[in-house]
Amino acid sequence: MIVARSYVSLLAADSGYPDDTSPRDRVGHGTAAAMVAAGVQHQAPLATISGVAPKAYLGSYKIFGSPGVNDSTYPDVLAAALEDAYTDGMDIVNLSMGAPAWYGAEDTALPATTARDRLAMSRPWRWNNAVQGGLMVVVSAGNDGLRGSSRPP
Repeated sequence: MIVARSYVSLLAADSGYPDDTSPRDRVGHGTAAAMVAAGVQHQAPLATISGVAPKAYLGSYKIFGSPGVNDSTYPDVLAAALEDAYTDGMDIVNLSMGAPAWYGAEDTALPATTARDRLAMSRPWRWNNAVQGGLMVVVSAGNDGLRGSSRPP
């Protein structure tokens, strides 16, 4: 790993609850995603495993607080992490987070029955600048944590 940043102090300041502001993964989701991406070969109980790119350098940008303390994040926190990843020279950002798409008239260029991605719509200029600058942003589809994939009827 070459970068480890935490944005939890921004969440804790807003919520008023103390939290672990270190970049440590308190849930394990980020660690599991890092293993899939860049884990070195390892003999596991059932087979030998390795990540897709075991020689890759990783950056960790913690945007969620500890479970039960600051469980959610904000678009501005996510945008700050994205900008830092771009500035730090990352090639790819994996956002294994998300929520169901929602419907409505927020985007008048699309019919009201067309699903919208709230995350991408939150700060489109920041996403576009990073992507146009060469950063590949991969966002999980239908990743809604413990609630699973869902969408409005």
